[in-house]
Amino acid sequence: MVVGGGGIVVGGGGMVVGGVGMVSADNLDDSAQKLHARKWVASAVMDSEKGYLLCLSTLHKYMKPFKASLSTSAPILTVADFNKIFYKIDELFTIHSKFYNDLEARVASWNPNKIIGDLFLSLVEQFDVYREYIMNYKTAIDTIHKCKSNEQFSQIFSKEIKLTAIQEVTTLEGLFSKPVDRIGRYVTVLNDLMKQTPQDHPDHSILTDVQVYTLQFISRISGGDQKDGPHFPRVKRDHHLIKDGFLVELTDGVRKFRHLFLFNDVLICTKRKISGRQEQYVSKWYLQLSDVQLHPHENSEAAQIVPVASQADFDLLKGRIVSLKAEIKQEQGMTGQSDNSPDASPSSKQKRAHSTINKMVEKLKKKLAQQEAALLLAIPSLPLHLYHRQGKTYTLLCKSDVERADWKEAMLPLLKQDNLPSGALSLFELQTLLEACKKLRTCKTIGKVSIKEDKELFNGVLYVHVQNGKGFHRSDLYCTLEVDHFGQFVKKARTKIAKTTGDPVWDQGTGGETLDTCPFINMSQDFDLEVEGTKELRIHVYSKSRYTLQRDEECGLGRIQLRRESLADLKKRTITIALDKQGAITLSLQYSKTRQGIERKKSVNSVGVFGVDIETVTSRESCDIPLIVIGCVREIEKRGLEEVGIYRLSGASSDVKRLKEGFDENSQSALVLVSEADIHAVAGLFKMYLRDLPEPLFTDELYDKFVKAYAMADAEEKRETMLELFQSLPTPNRLTACYLFQHLRKVAEKSEVHKMGLNNLSTVFGPNVLRPSPKTSSPMDLAQGTLDVMSQVGIFMYFLKLDAEELHLPNDPELMRRLDPCHGSDVTTGEPELFQRSNAMFRTIREISQKYDNIIVVFKIEQFL
Repeated sequence: MVVGGGGIVVGGGGMVVGGVGMVSADNLDDSAQKLHARKWVASAVMDSEKGYLLCLSTLHKYMKPFKASLSTSAPILTVADFNKIFYKIDELFTIHSKFYNDLEARVASWNPNKIIGDLFLSLVEQFDVYREYIMNYKTAIDTIHKCKSNEQFSQIFSKEIKLTAIQEVTTLEGLFSKPVDRIGRYVTVLNDLMKQTPQDHPDHSILTDVQVYTLQFISRISGGDQKDGPHFPRVKRDHHLIKDGFLVELTDGVRKFRHLFLFNDVLICTKRKISGRQEQYVSKWYLQLSDVQLHPHENSEAAQIVPVASQADFDLLKGRIVSLKAEIKQEQGMTGQSDNSPDASPSSKQKRAHSTINKMVEKLKKKLAQQEAALLLAIPSLPLHLYHRQGKTYTLLCKSDVERADWKEAMLPLLKQDNLPSGALSLFELQTLLEACKKLRTCKTIGKVSIKEDKELFNGVLYVHVQNGKGFHRSDLYCTLEVDHFGQFVKKARTKIAKTTGDPVWDQGTGGETLDTCPFINMSQDFDLEVEGTKELRIHVYSKSRYTLQRDEECGLGRIQLRRESLADLKKRTITIALDKQGAITLSLQYSKTRQGIERKKSVNSVGVFGVDIETVTSRESCDIPLIVIGCVREIEKRGLEEVGIYRLSGASSDVKRLKEGFDENSQSALVLVSEADIHAVAGLFKMYLRDLPEPLFTDELYDKFVKAYAMADAEEKRETMLELFQSLPTPNRLTACYLFQHLRKVAEKSEVHKMGLNNLSTVFGPNVLRPSPKTSSPMDLAQGTLDVMSQVGIFMYFLKLDAEELHLPNDPELMRRLDPCHGSDVTTGEPELFQRSNAMFRTIREISQKYDNIIVVFKIEQFL
């Protein structure tokens, strides 16, 4: 009871009158506000605990089938590995289920004097379970990495898990870090509760004890000294922030925004989480700089290939962003317009206009933020690889060479120090650093999207015709072409090798004696390079090493600054450029905003092979797998399995075009061209055929079903559904896909040589065989997540890694005879017997074709038997 202004406050313990002990009305108001805010803090604690319990529940759910498999004849894990990985998960789940249920009941029946400190006290008394979990955490993670050699285990632990309730996407492996981070979170929670709990509240003393016990526990597991009372122990090292910034992390082919903090002795990769007005950083991983290298060593994991979205996807996103900005500007421009209602006062008109428009603008801004985030996530493609001494490789993506160079420049001086501290950070040290990150950071946003046309940049198709070179001191020379993409250089193409001369000739018209004079192959080196945001073309010249283990020698580099005045649309320009080390290269350039006039239009006729439905082609050839697919696969398996960059590097567009025209004219005779063409051109032809199919190999009808099946959480249901969908493909599509999987697995076996593993191959082929139907797709569909290409790559890799009878070719003698000519064939059936032709036969065909003005003459096979 409060009496008068000077006041007598009657409380539970008696009476305080005037003087120092007087409690003013202002203090009482402050106490009432605290009690009111205390309920909302308790509700926030309950929501946070609900999210944490969801993480523990997910771990517990996945633990059960692993445990059940231990009693089967083929367990996924050994008993020892199971106990190491899921150590104390069951106890943690039980503890927090009870804690959450009790807390929920207290909040539901809330009153100002409600006590919840006893629940925290009960929780703290069981912190020994956390101590044991934290002590075992490194063992659990090391065991997970070891067990990932089991493909089934790896798929389960690496797949994405969507926790809708807390709006988080993670992996099963990522969930194991949640209990480690949780104790530090309780320190923040208790601080918030203490701030809103008056000292005379019955819960205050209990929460004080809980806070002391929690700090003492953190001190014990962190190795702190508690002689001076219950406080956070000092960090053992002096940490200084050197650099921070937003980068994109690539994990299992998926892009994720990360905020990186580089200190003088540790690199911390964090995820920024914003809940209401609260902001925190969660550690995804950290590396002691004493364990970091910028170059791989013999134990390093292979670096991931960077999946790049197609130009069409970028264009759709950019178009959507521009459109949304225009809509926002238009809506904001309407705020000054008056309401036409005759009975509305000026003030009410303005309020209604502002209210309606503001809601619309906020809705549009939210959509714009999503589109900009998708674009910012998809743009970075320059990898910055960090190699841990124990073998783990981390891949971060930068937007430009400058950004990557800045990070390397900041890290190199630190990595060269001899006295770098080693050993893991304590839990408290890590939590302290994460709290410091909010104060020390220099970057607060992921960036902005500014789309404006730079008239000096080239966007379209750059035609490059490489002719010859002079003045080189080496022989066996070839060129690679690079163009910049808004400052980032990308390798686009490579020429053939001109042998035994320092004056290479890549153009047949100049009479180069070192090139094969086969009339079936166009010797000119023509390349159609798609360019966007391009200002510069680079030409590298290399001398091919005669030894497999020795790198090719770089002989020189030339740079060409592209200028509008000299490269007007379709205006051809021939130049000779001197290289920096030795020699000069002569080439022609031509630019167009579109492919029209540069590239021959795709055939959409019922005749030919390209742009023709696969069922039409296979029906015409009397084989369920197109002859072009068989020919390309056999040739690549014969000559390309040890070719570095197979399926990644482009062949000369003139070679690919000539092969394409050959197959459109006569598939049988075109096999001769394939057998003598550059192997990268053959690979490019194969990809072009799949890409140019009127309907993708996995069909428009089933695309969405494959995407939904791939997102299923239950592994067994997912496998069953995916295989069922695959079996429902038309026979030519299904058998061609099986043949493709069989071939790519064989290619991947040589990945150590050509650097194209299953992941890289999936990135190349996924978007070629899986595409959304143009009738149903929209810019919004392509912008989901990190663009549709991620789903395409994931689905293709799933089938490529899956060992199932349904993915193997049937044991059909007729089909096997088609695929393997060694089985023999009847010439009257049109079998691909030209695979077995001898060099003498090729020379005969060549001589006769030259005699008749280079017209390819097709003979019956009997004439050569």
